[in-house]
Parts: sequence; structure tokens; C-alpha cells
Amino acid sequence: MTKFLERMGQLKMVETVTLLVLAGGLWFAYDQAKKIEESITVFNRNNSLNTWNSIAARWLLVDRVIVEHPNVRKYLFQKAAISESDQDYDKAWDWQTWYWTS
Repeated sequence: MTKFLERMGQLKMVETVTLLVLAGGLWFAYDQAKKIEESITVFNRNNSLNTWNSIAARWLLVDRVIVEHPNVRKYLFQKAAISESDQDYDKAWDWQTWYWTS
């Protein structure tokens, strides 16, 4: 009977150690999942900020063109027709092509 009780005690110890290892593994998996979620959140925020930064930079460039060449505005935004003999043809064509294709 004593051998049986010793054997049961050893099994209980193995079960206890197994439960502790399992609990530690589950905690580690939860911790890693939480860190991955935080990393994804930071990436999405940075990506969004980068996108808005690019948009703002592009818009500032368009504004600069309009300020430097106010006569080109009607060709950019109102899509006014322009003849090849017009003095602003080259500028308007370059900026309109750049504006609508990039």
C-alpha cells in the first residue's frame, strides 16, 4: 500500500509540474499575442501618418505651383482647353500631366 501511495504522490507531483508548465506557456502565448497586437497598432498609426504626410507634401507642391504660376490654375483644376500656341502650353501640359497621373 505504501508503494501505491508513493506512486500516487509522484503522479500528483508530475501533474502539478505539468499544470505549472502549461500555465506558464499559456501566459507566454498571451503576452506574445498582446505584443504583436501593439506592434500592429503602432505600424498602422505610423502608416497612416506617413500617408497623410505624403498627401500634405504633394498638396504643398501643387500650392507652390499655383502661387508661382497663377495662370496655370485654370488648366489644372478647371481643365480649360489650351492651344499649342499659348505661351503657357508647356508649363500647363507638364503640370497637368504630372498632377493627374501621379
